[in-house]
Amino acid sequence: MIRLARDVRNGSSRILLLSALERSRNPQAHKTLTELDSDQDLKKEIPIILRRLKKKATREKSYSGDIENGSSAPLNEAMPDLAETSLNFEAELVEAFLAKLSALIEGFGPVEINKVLRMIDDLEVDDEQKLGFRVTYQGQAMPLNIIVFKDDVEAPDLYFFAQPNLIQGIDNLMIAFNEQNGIQR
Repeated sequence: MIRLARDVRNGSSRILLLSALERSRNPQAHKTLTELDSDQDLKKEIPIILRRLKKKATREKSYSGDIENGSSAPLNEAMPDLAETSLNFEAELVEAFLAKLSALIEGFGPVEINKVLRMIDDLEVDDEQKLGFRVTYQGQAMPLNIIVFKDDVEAPDLYFFAQPNLIQGIDNLMIAFNEQNGIQR
């Protein structure tokens, strides 16, 4: 993928590779994104992705664990026992995704969905906010932390932090949701 993304002969179709490079755990993938910052075909997308990566790195260094139910309190330490998944949503699809998520877990219903939606509406571009909830997944109580980063008015990023089994469930939900809505992740 890195080789394909660097190959200018592929033109603007390389945009399709950027989200995979962003999600990659390979440091070379992130280095490639930085190197492509001045690429004319990618000049609009790369700065947005680099901002998200910078925010994510900052978050991982300074946030942790469990937030009180529905609060926006800062997290204090690294999140060693929590896994993470994220997705860039078109604003009009956030509520539909959260409704599907509420069917997956207990303790995340209309009230919690509205808290997330209000938070998204109140955010300024380039701001982020955190919410935390106590939920039950497969009979096990656990934290679900949601961080919203609004790098674009029409497309907020939602980051979900929870125990690995719930994150796997959210990932599966995202895949099905994207397929249902014709979105390539």
